[in-house]
Amino acid sequence: MPIMMQLGDIQFQVNELPHQTLKRMTAWRWPQQDRIGRRPAHQWMGKAEETITMAGMLYPMITGGPSRLRELRAEADRGEPLTLVDSFGNVWGEWVVKSVEETWEELLDNGLPRKIAFQITLSHYGDDAGSMP
Repeated sequence: MPIMMQLGDIQFQVNELPHQTLKRMTAWRWPQQDRIGRRPAHQWMGKAEETITMAGMLYPMITGGPSRLRELRAEADRGEPLTLVDSFGNVWGEWVVKSVEETWEELLDNGLPRKIAFQITLSHYGDDAGSMP
């Protein structure tokens, strides 16, 4: 199965850990400088934090289940930045896992879910090398 994205050793694949959305937020820092008798001016300070949010749905009987999210949490527990690469081979740089959220839905009588909604939030590590796609 083709890989959609890879974060460190974690592969996001259609049949294992598919994400349906990828939201990327980039901001720039322009702090306000108050001035007497004039409008405030703004000073360019560079890029602010950059984040990526990936959201998707797991169907444990078809795709990966809770174990795939446990693997992602274990990778994040290492406390190291992870390289993010897309399916075209573009290296997006080093990212850290800020949060992993999951919601179990349509529980069976044994407590296991028929589907699991998940959301993963990443922040750019902040290295000074290279640019991202």
